Amino acid sequence: MREEDTKIAESYLNQGAIGGMQQRNPNNDKFRPGDDIENSNIKQFSGLVGRGKANAGGIMSSVDLASDNENEVFGVIDLKHEDTINTPSNPSILITGYGRVKLATLTDNIRRDLADLSEAPVLAISSKLIDPDSVLVHKVKALSQVMQQMDSPQYKRKITLASRTA
Repeated sequence: MREEDTKIAESYLNQGAIGGMQQRNPNNDKFRPGDDIENSNIKQFSGLVGRGKANAGGIMSSVDLASDNENEVFGVIDLKHEDTINTPSNPSILITGYGRVKLATLTDNIRRDLADLSEAPVLAISSKLIDPDSVLVHKVKALSQVMQQMDSPQYKRKITLASRTA
C-alpha cells in the first residue's frame, strides 16, 4: 500500500473515531436529543416522544402536524396553456382533483348544476351545498379563486397586451 493511501485510510479511521466520540455524553452513553438541554428542540416535539401532557381524554399532546387548509388551492389559471395565451379573457383553468376546463365552460357547468339542484329533493340540495367535499362546492371555490387571479393588476395587464396584439 502506498504511503499516500495509508494516510487517507488513517484519516478516515480518525474521522470515524471523532464522530463516535461526539455522539456520546459525559456519562459515556449514546447521545440523545434531550440530553443537551441548551441545544435541544425536544420540547416542541414532546408529544411525539412521550413527554406531552395528557388531556381529559388521556391523549398525549403533540405538535400539530396537520396542514392548514386556509391557503388550499382549488383552481388556478394555467398561464402556459395555449388557450390562455390566445384568449386570456377565457383562460384555461386547472381545478385540483377535477381537471382542466375553460372559464366559460366552468361557469356554464356551475349554472347547469345549480339548475339541476333547483328540481332536486331538499336532502340532495343540502348534501351538495353543505358537504365540503362536494364537487359543486369545489368548482365554486375554484371559480372564486380564478376570478381573484383575474382581478389582479398583473393579469389585467396580460389581457390588455393580448388585445393589442390581436
